[in-house]
Amino acid sequence: MKRILLIDDEPDIIEYLKYHLLNNLNVEVESYQDGHLALTPMLKRNFDLILTDLRMRELDGASFIQFATSHPLTCDIPVIVITGMVMDQKSKEELKRLKVCHVLQKPISTTNLKSFIENILGDSIYEKQSDKTLQSL
Repeated sequence: MKRILLIDDEPDIIEYLKYHLLNNLNVEVESYQDGHLALTPMLKRNFDLILTDLRMRELDGASFIQFATSHPLTCDIPVIVITGMVMDQKSKEELKRLKVCHVLQKPISTTNLKSFIENILGDSIYEKQSDKTLQSL
C-alpha cells in the first residue's frame, strides 16, 4: 500500500482530503497540521508522496519542501502543493526548482488530485509503484 504524507494547517482540509483519498484510492494517509511536526515522521517512515500546503504557521510549505527535496532520505519523494495562494511566475519557478510535481489551487478538485496521484504513483496505487516522473507545472 502506498503511503502519503499530508501537511496542511487547516483541519477541515486534512479531513476532506483524507476522506476522499482513503475512500477512492488504496493509500495510507498520515497527516500533520504543521511542517515542523511532519519532519521526523518523514525521515523515519517511507512515504511515496508528499501533499503540502504552502502557508503554515511554524514551518511553511516552501521551507518544508526545500528540506525534503535536499535531504538524502527524502529527496526522491514526489511533492504536490495544495495552496490558496495566487502563484506568480517567480513562485512557480521556485517550486519547479524545488522539484514540485504539481500545484493544486484551493478549493481542491479531488478529481484532479486523484489524477495527479495516479500519474505519480501509477494507476496501480492498488498494487505497484510506477516511475515517479516529474510533471511540468
